[in-house]
Amino acid sequence: MSNQEMLPIKVVSQRTGLTQHVIRVWEKRYSAVSPSRNTTNRRFYTDKEVERLSLLREAIEKGFSIGQIAHLSNDQISSMIATPEKSLDLGISTSNQSIEQYIENCLAAIAEIDTQKLDEILTKAQVELNPSILIDDLIVPLLYKIGILWQEGKLRIVEEHLASAVIRNLLGRIKTDLQPTNIAPKIIIATPPRQWHELGALLAAATAAYEGWKVIYLGANLPVEEITKAAQLHKIKLVALSIIYPVDDPYLHLDLKKLRSLLGSQVQLIIGGQATEGYLATIKSINATVVTNLKSFRQLLNSLRSPNKHKI
Repeated sequence: MSNQEMLPIKVVSQRTGLTQHVIRVWEKRYSAVSPSRNTTNRRFYTDKEVERLSLLREAIEKGFSIGQIAHLSNDQISSMIATPEKSLDLGISTSNQSIEQYIENCLAAIAEIDTQKLDEILTKAQVELNPSILIDDLIVPLLYKIGILWQEGKLRIVEEHLASAVIRNLLGRIKTDLQPTNIAPKIIIATPPRQWHELGALLAAATAAYEGWKVIYLGANLPVEEITKAAQLHKIKLVALSIIYPVDDPYLHLDLKKLRSLLGSQVQLIIGGQATEGYLATIKSINATVVTNLKSFRQLLNSLRSPNKHKI
């Protein structure tokens, strides 16, 4: 190895915000970078390669696909980011593969009860799409379509369970693969008692991980005492809850008030999910913040990380 600093993939993931899986695929499939390897075959990256990976991620967030730009120089990519119309000179369009096509392919794999195929489609999307598009424009609409098909009786139990399991695994991989820095702000994410639907919380956890937060994910149906204990143990000042179903649990009002009492006023509470409207009066009374979708959740997380905010 050269005398310049060589960085392991965990550190590169922290600095670029890319999962280790995505970094490996960009190297293997698209030759986007060429890390050195030591005698045990571990990858090590230079600062220049970290800079290139960050540049590639920025371009993807502008709408380009990794397959279109991996072969370009840093100067060309920077020019495209600054002046998107210059991409036309290179014969490159800013349109990714149709999200609708991704969804259709996913539904076809679900209909075939093909777990491997569905996982491959979603994993490819994770590599090709920027995080917000992956979650907001692909996974959330896919879950909505699955729900509609289920309600209409057009989806069998095995198909719905298959889809949920694969999506749950993907979100779990995203959450665990992204390695935050030691100074990253922390957030607890869970669902309160009797809230068994976990995918909303996992979507929030993956979103927070992509935004650079250290996520302590507690899962579904958590007693408020356990949520409080985890917050105290990790000295956490931000707790997010997902409320999906039911919309009329008479005991949840009491649980939310109890949670606020146990956490104290110094801990900020964020609550979201499609059943939130049924508890708005209680949520307001405990001074919790409502987020209506993942975009607003992402914006709130970014605002809390801004330099003029107190440390979380």
